Amino acid sequence: MCCGGASQSVSKTEIPAYLEDFYKKNIAETESVYGAAKDLYTQNLNQPLYGGQRIQGFTPDQLKAMELARGSEGTGLASLQKGQSLAEQSSQAITPEQIQQYMNPYTQQVLDPTLREAAKANEQLRLAQQGKAAQMNAFGGSRGAIQAAERERGYTQNVGDLTAKAYGSAFTGAMGQANADRARQLQAGQLLGQQGAQEQAMGVQDINTMLGTGAMQQTQGQRGLDLAYGNFMEQRDQPYANLNRLQAALKGSYYQPGPTSSTTTTTAPQANPFSQIAGAGLAGLSLYGGYGGFSPGGFGSMTPRY
Repeated sequence: MCCGGASQSVSKTEIPAYLEDFYKKNIAETESVYGAAKDLYTQNLNQPLYGGQRIQGFTPDQLKAMELARGSEGTGLASLQKGQSLAEQSSQAITPEQIQQYMNPYTQQVLDPTLREAAKANEQLRLAQQGKAAQMNAFGGSRGAIQAAERERGYTQNVGDLTAKAYGSAFTGAMGQANADRARQLQAGQLLGQQGAQEQAMGVQDINTMLGTGAMQQTQGQRGLDLAYGNFMEQRDQPYANLNRLQAALKGSYYQPGPTSSTTTTTAPQANPFSQIAGAGLAGLSLYGGYGGFSPGGFGSMTPRY
């Protein structure tokens, strides 16, 4: 009996003939790009690093502002301290010694003429009283003594009143002047305190102004440094960028054919009747012999050996 037929499927990739030359050129170009990239990389292994400045330093204005800040310590402090001292003095009580300094030095000189007039009037009154007593023959009597005592008492009281009035007025004036000075001291102390604060504020404002100007200059300078570094990096990487663009163009033109399949099939032949009959006869003879058909004892004399 003959074996049956077998089928086999074979897959393979085929490039169309009209694209074969282009595909080969594409591969060659790709290899060329790779070689160029490798050469470029080798050449740039020892490329010097960027030697330019990367960080913008402090500008002259910023340095000046820092110098001003260091030198402005204690600005306005003298005015604040002096103002505080004047304010403290203005709050203290006025002593008699201080009042004496405000007393009018001409008070006595102004009072003396008044006292002389009072003494003159007292003398005139004394003479008049004596003349009148002599006319009344009462000179040296008790009535005259009483009148003289009353006159002297009145004179003394008048002198005291005039003196007290003059010095009282001088004292009042002195107190007024002292209080006015204290008020002026307090006002001056407040103004000095404000001046000290303004001196500090103006110093800080000047420093901040210079810092702001310097910061703008520093920012602009940093932009220039960043631009220079960016240009360096762009120039350094430009060959790689060109290769990348070329590689992308080559990659986009790759031809990627799909697999094509071919199948070879072998079919089984038709059965032969003669072969089938011969096969059956051979099987029957084998069975007959197995039971002793060809032995001396005849068919059935042996146990089959299957």
